[in-house]
Amino acid sequence: MKNLKRVFSEFIEFAGYTKFFFFVFVTIFVAAVAMLEPIFMASTIGFLEDFQQTGNFSLNDFLIFLAIWGAYLLINMVLNYIHRYFISDKTALEFHNFISIKYAKNLFLMQYGDFLSKKSGSIYKDFDRGMDAFFRVVFFFFLTFVKVIMSFIVALTIMLYFNWKMTILALAMLPFMAIVGFWIARKTDKPQEENNKRWTDAFGHIGNFFSNMQLGKILRLEEIFCSKFVQEISEALRLQKFTSRWWSASDMITGVFVGISRFLVIGFGVYFIMQGELTIAGLLLVFSYLERIYFPLSSLFGSLPDFQRWEVEIGIFYEMIEKSHTEKLDDGKNFEPKNGEIIFENVDFGYSDERKIFENLNFSIFSWEKVALVGNTGAGKTTIVSLLFRFWDPNSGKILLDGQNIAGLKKSQLRAHIGMVSQDNSLFNLTIRENLLFAKPDASDDEIKIALQQASADFVWKLEKGIETMIGERGLKLSGGEKQRLSIARLFLQNPQILVLDEATSALDNKTEKNIQQSLDALMKGKTAIIIAHRLSTIKNVDKILMIENGKIIESGTYDELVTRGGKFAELANPDRLVIS
Repeated sequence: MKNLKRVFSEFIEFAGYTKFFFFVFVTIFVAAVAMLEPIFMASTIGFLEDFQQTGNFSLNDFLIFLAIWGAYLLINMVLNYIHRYFISDKTALEFHNFISIKYAKNLFLMQYGDFLSKKSGSIYKDFDRGMDAFFRVVFFFFLTFVKVIMSFIVALTIMLYFNWKMTILALAMLPFMAIVGFWIARKTDKPQEENNKRWTDAFGHIGNFFSNMQLGKILRLEEIFCSKFVQEISEALRLQKFTSRWWSASDMITGVFVGISRFLVIGFGVYFIMQGELTIAGLLLVFSYLERIYFPLSSLFGSLPDFQRWEVEIGIFYEMIEKSHTEKLDDGKNFEPKNGEIIFENVDFGYSDERKIFENLNFSIFSWEKVALVGNTGAGKTTIVSLLFRFWDPNSGKILLDGQNIAGLKKSQLRAHIGMVSQDNSLFNLTIRENLLFAKPDASDDEIKIALQQASADFVWKLEKGIETMIGERGLKLSGGEKQRLSIARLFLQNPQILVLDEATSALDNKTEKNIQQSLDALMKGKTAIIIAHRLSTIKNVDKILMIENGKIIESGTYDELVTRGGKFAELANPDRLVIS
């Protein structure tokens, strides 16, 4: 129940105490009005009983009674419409919207490291199911729960007023229903929680495959991931069958208790009528309220598995939110880099205590300097860039930008002044225009056209819809070279102070690379540039090369200096192939 309490805490934040209690009052009032109808039905029998006993029948009184009954029915229908739409549906929908907006930022501001530890598909599923559970709880609370409880109280009060003996007989089975319902809820609680986890894992496999679709196709992993998905949902089905079997048994047992209650009411009702302690109208009244108590309450007990599921889904949602660290993009000092000087000073960093990447890493990149980072895969080149962007912060040491420790700067400003083109060619499933405008939202069509020309991305104008073309998930409708050229065009639009080129021209042919390299050289003038590349043609003319191995800089110097020195770089450099082997 802890998570359900949190839902109502969120709801009061959304609506306020005044609205919340007003909604509850309206719901109680509507439920109370609805429970008056059996009195009208019993009164009809009362007219007939009076006629049989006295022979008198006042048509005028009966017509007035029918008019009042008709007015009641009309008012009841209007009240139910008002309650259903304005209290249950509209309120639950607006709350769903409120809670979605409130927690959406937690997803978008999730720290990169937290994201890498999860499966993207499970993140989507946990968020979606959590949001749906918030809606269902509030919707059910106002539409069903409060009305059922209030209906029970009103019915109990009326029945006790008319005949307390029949009331006790009618409700004799109710405690047994409650005991069975709560016992089954306890028994199925853990299986339901495990079932939800299985579904989350299943959708995690889908998200994992979709986020690496091309690799999955190349390695023929369709059957493997499908098998993983089927395995998870098959186990989820087994668990769901287990809980469903128990709740089906609960429905059957409830039906037995309701049947026993009917027999008790009919049997003793006939006896009390014969003894003159009860009228036929009174029996009809009790029997009508019996139906209006047991069926809503059995429906309420039948909703316990839904409450179980919602409780679990909300718990998973909160766990995901609370275990994810939210980035504070605007915490820190304002900063406008002027020279772009970067210094790593005694930097220690590891993704975990067992996995150290850097120990006492020191190097400098001077203003407007072009520096290449080279080394084998896993040497730490990309991690240096990640630390510069503050995807992670060093365990110790400092990273200085123009003399300022970046740990104290606003991440939003820091990243605004660093532009990057990576080998992943990160593009969104939007139009080409939208992808480019992320770099400069107010860019004009002329500026976009110039940026595309500078990146040798003129192919865009040959597409049927030009820059309004949708490029597909991660740009899959484009070739590798086309995606890379669009990423470079975006960099031209951004025109940042610091450039990071991570295999920026790896997907281009030699001719196109040569053209773009000339444009990049022009863009890099007056800027600091960090280049990660394996092609010698990309790094041959840089100001400095840092050779990294196992998280340490083992050599540094210009290309000619390192080759002349005959060290590790010279061993790896392969001029014939123009690559770092």
